[in-house]
Amino acid sequence: MTENYPAGAYNDPSAPWNEPNDRNITVEVNVELGTFVDITIPQYKEGRHLVINEEELKEAVEEAIKDKLNIDNEDIVLNNLTICNYQ
Repeated sequence: MTENYPAGAYNDPSAPWNEPNDRNITVEVNVELGTFVDITIPQYKEGRHLVINEEELKEAVEEAIKDKLNIDNEDIVLNNLTICNYQ
């Protein structure tokens, strides 16, 4: 044999050159994140009360989170966005 391995090491499964190679895999993850963001949204008047459109609020919050976390691609999706409180 001309591989220059130590005696008996060519077929040793614990030898570093016989260990399996690392491989890359794609993993989907879900992460819970809590943060504060400042947004500006229109308010509508119904009777004597100002009303905030909840759909517009969620859209504005999602954009603010993407801006805050520098998310500029479609690989990251914000699922189950829940607004806990706003003032």
